[in-house]
Parts: sequence; C-alpha cells; structure tokens
Amino acid sequence: EITFIYGTEQKENNVIPIDYEHLAQDVHVGAKILLDDGLLSMEIKKMEGHEVFCQVTHGGYLKSRKGVNFPGCRLSIPSTTEKDTKDMLFGIAHHVDYMALSFVQSAQDVLKFKDMLRALGAQIPVITKVEMLGAVEQIEQICQISDGIMVARGDLGVECGFAHVAVFQKKIIEASLKFGKPVIVATQMLDSMIENRRPTKAEICDVANAVFDRADATMLSGETASGKYPDLAVKTMRDILTRIDDNLNQALVSDGLMMQRLYDENNFQDVFASTTTELADKLNAKAIVCLTLTGTIAKHLAKFRSKTPIIAFSPRPDIARRMSLYRGILGIHNNTFYDTDQAFNHIAEFVKTQGFVAPGDVIVITGGIPVSAMKSTNTLKIHRVS
Repeated sequence: EITFIYGTEQKENNVIPIDYEHLAQDVHVGAKILLDDGLLSMEIKKMEGHEVFCQVTHGGYLKSRKGVNFPGCRLSIPSTTEKDTKDMLFGIAHHVDYMALSFVQSAQDVLKFKDMLRALGAQIPVITKVEMLGAVEQIEQICQISDGIMVARGDLGVECGFAHVAVFQKKIIEASLKFGKPVIVATQMLDSMIENRRPTKAEICDVANAVFDRADATMLSGETASGKYPDLAVKTMRDILTRIDDNLNQALVSDGLMMQRLYDENNFQDVFASTTTELADKLNAKAIVCLTLTGTIAKHLAKFRSKTPIIAFSPRPDIARRMSLYRGILGIHNNTFYDTDQAFNHIAEFVKTQGFVAPGDVIVITGGIPVSAMKSTNTLKIHRVS
C-alpha cells in the first residue's frame, strides 16, 4: 500500500510526496495512477484530505521526479505551471526558435499560452505536445491554432492506452498535414540506444514508419538526454531517415488522394503552392527556390510533400531557422536578394555556386514582384541554370 501526500517530505517508504495540491479532489476511487511512463501502476482505494491511498498493482524501483499519469481523470491543473512561466521567460531571453507546450487538453490551453507570449512581447511559434486524450479528440481545432504538433507517444500511450498509439499517431499526422503544420514524432524511437550501441530492428522500422506517415521530423529524448551514446544515437537516426527518404516510393509521398485531401481551392497560397509543386515534379526540377520574408509560402509548399527539394531564402535569420523544421525545406538566411528586382537571376547563380544545382538543371523560383517592396509571393518562374 502506497499513499500520495501533497506538501510532505520523503520520510517513509510507503509515502510518496507529490507536488499537486488538488490531486485528492480530481481523482476517484478505482482510478489508476501510473508512474515513470507506466512502468509502475497502482489503484486508488480512498482519499482523505490531501492524502490519496493506493494499492500497488505493478511494482518496481521508483526514482525521484518521475512523471505521474492519471488516465481517466480530468485534472484541474493548468497546462501552464509556475515553472513553465519561468522556462518561458528563459526562452524569450535566449531567443529560442520554438516553444513546446505539454499536457494540452484543449485548444484553449494553446490560446492561453500564446496570449502569455504576446503579453511578454514575444512572437515565438508554439508546438503543441499531444499526449492527452482530450487533445486527440480536439486535434483539428488544436492544429488550426498551433504552429507545430508533437506526437508525444510516451505520455500518450500511458494516458490513452498503448494499443491506441499507432492509430493516434496516424490521426495526428494527417490532421497536421491538413492544416500545413509541421509534425514531430517523439519518444522511445531508439530507446534501446540509451544502453546499447545499436538499435533494435523494430526501432529501425518505427523510425521508417514516421517517414512513411509523412512526418516532418523525428525526435530523440532519453537517448540523447541521459543515454550512453548520444552522438551515435543522432547519427543512427540520421542514417535511417536518409536511407528511407532516398528509397521511398514516390507514390507514398505525393499521391493524388493525399493532394485532394490537403488542397483548399479557396486558399490562394494553397492553389499557388500546389501548382508550383506539381509543376516542379513534372519538370523533374532540381529545386524549388523561394524568396520569402515570413516563410509562409515555403510552409505551404512543404505541405504538399513534393519530391523536389525546397530552398527557402529569407532576410530574417529566425525565419530561416524555423523553416528548417518543415520536411523538405532548407532554410537559408540571405538578404542580398532584396536590393534589386534582378533577384531571380542572381539567386539562380547563387544556388549554382553553392553547389545545390549544376548548369543545365531546371529550377522553379517563386517570390513577390517587385522584390524591393517585399510583396507577398505572386510570381513563379521556370529557370534553366546556365
């Protein structure tokens, strides 16, 4: 028997201190409590004051500061805690490219977090970590207001049941694609490399499956945070992704059915991006090169998962960095192409001298004319490199 008590210290073996004050009010008898990504579990027997009495169902060794999950219980704890606010201030001060919000239960949690950022004078994009059943149920509303999505499979499996993770992963990725938001697949992708120099075959297939699902990025966590071989884990992940990407059947990447699902005929940027990617693919272009101030058109291009690499130039270094999260985009900071309306010719020469293309290659260039006026993208040019 184990008792969770708020506001106490660890003095007895059968007492676990917990820093959530309203736990006893938010849970119910018969509910499960899972610790350390579900490795340990117990059932609630009764509550008295700030104390929650439980019976261990699956025991084990519990380390300090491990995560606690309450599947089937809706906690009144806010998605943004006091520690989150301190972390937010740290991130703003150090000019981070993205911020990720944990344990989102509704679209309102994301809006509140964005309001806090704006109140602090920051325009940092927010990545929503989907790890609660409520977030899965509201995934389309959350995708619309988020700047990116993370499939946080550790807590998602604990909260929703491990058997649902694969189906939920596909559902979350498809919603992210629909709204053109980058999606990251995370947690235990190469988990065995925390202790070993090689991944299992199942882990290799798991990473490959994220590519087949059309995710933008995969993420390492424990492998690099506390593993024995962090650099090797990164190299291994990169090798798997590159090999799968290079050999991927193109029908999986830009099939007509997927294009039909993603295409919004009432959205000018969707129409432009869809036309551009289809043209580039049919021409076997070596690159789609776009001049963009905000990165918006590059993100729309990435939405359609073209086989043609996208090279996105922006005069803003923060935008160039952020665009690199999107699948298929290479973001480059360069402001020399905004001084003249000969920019399209100059940029073709630049990508050749940088080794991205060779003489005779076809590239498709997009941008706003006149360039010097920083117009929104309104021009598409087919260019053969000389």
